[in-house]
Amino acid sequence: MLGLMLVAYTAWSFAGERDSGALRHLLIRSASRGGVVLAKLVAAHLLALCALLVMTLGIVAVTTLLWDFGPVVEDGYELIGSVEIRSEVALGLKLALAPMPAALAFSMLVAVCAQSATQAVTGALGLTLALDIFKGLLGDAAYYLYATFQPSLIDQSYLQDVSRLVRGYSDVMIDNRAMTLNLWIPWPQMLLFMVLALLIVRRRTL
Repeated sequence: MLGLMLVAYTAWSFAGERDSGALRHLLIRSASRGGVVLAKLVAAHLLALCALLVMTLGIVAVTTLLWDFGPVVEDGYELIGSVEIRSEVALGLKLALAPMPAALAFSMLVAVCAQSATQAVTGALGLTLALDIFKGLLGDAAYYLYATFQPSLIDQSYLQDVSRLVRGYSDVMIDNRAMTLNLWIPWPQMLLFMVLALLIVRRRTL
């Protein structure tokens, strides 16, 4: 849900100021169009970091109050130790965060192409959800799409596997190829979305 909120905010941050005229005021004061787009993206990433930090601290505080952290033990046999759990959770969070820059850049691209703030927000959310819903139809090609690795409503991310692994499920299969693609695929797609947004914003009437 946090990912969808950040996608919506990123789209609104640019398109909303364009609708209100604030963006035109910045351009009159010699700000470049590309500079504004990049500044909005940087601000969205900083907001995402702050939101994730607050969410993580809240989760840690609540779980610490409600439960005692320890290994998963069944019938006196330790299925997974505390060190391994921490390691898997850290890896899951790392892999879950990797697609976030691509998602925000895609949202900015939609905002640049949209005619209004409403269209930008609904378009960014609609396309993000559409990618989430239909990624399963792509087969192995889905591994080359950033949305496949992002925690979402139809969750196929490694973080989802970690949530099952630390509860003691022994049938979780770790695909090293998928983890490698998870780390590297989102970055060229983020750059592609950024370049397209910068090229399109130069030709749009603002």
